[in-house]
Amino acid sequence: MPKAKKSEKGKAGRPEAITTEKLNLFKTFIIAGCTLKEACEQIEITPNTWRNYCRRHPDILAKFNKWKKELEARAKLNIAMKITNEKDINSSIYYLERQSKLKEQAAKTALNRARAKQVKMQTKLLEKQLEEIDTSSSKISKTMDNLDIETLEKLANLDVGVDDGAN
Repeated sequence: MPKAKKSEKGKAGRPEAITTEKLNLFKTFIIAGCTLKEACEQIEITPNTWRNYCRRHPDILAKFNKWKKELEARAKLNIAMKITNEKDINSSIYYLERQSKLKEQAAKTALNRARAKQVKMQTKLLEKQLEEIDTSSSKISKTMDNLDIETLEKLANLDVGVDDGAN
C-alpha cells in the first residue's frame, strides 16, 4: 500500500500543542505587555513550541507582531482622546514631556553614533599612517642593509652642522 501524502493524511499524528483557546489566551498576554517567554509560560508551552507553531502558520507571525504593538497603540489613543475630548491639561503635559524625552533620547543616540563613526574614521586614518611609517622604515632599513661598512663610517663621522657652541 503506497504512503499517503501529507495533505491526504488528514488529522493523523500528534495533536497541535496550541489550540484556539490557548492562542486567544496567548494573544491576551502579549497585548497585556508580557514577553514571549512569560506568555508561553502562562499557556504552558515553550518558546520553541511557539516558534514551531509560527513556522507552520506563517500568518500568525504577522498577527503576533501586531499584538505586541497593540497595548502601546491603545494607550496612545486613550491619551489622545483624553486630551482632545476632555481637554485634560495633565494628559497634555504628560504627552509633551514624554515627546520631549523621546526627542532628547533620539538626539543623544544620534550624537553617540556620530562620535562612534568619528572614532572609527580616526582609527582607520591612524592605521593607514602607521602602515606608511612601517613601509618607510622598511625602505630605510633595506637601504641601510645595502650600505657597506666604509660608507656607514663616513656617515657616522659627518659634520651635519650641529652647533656645539665652538663659533
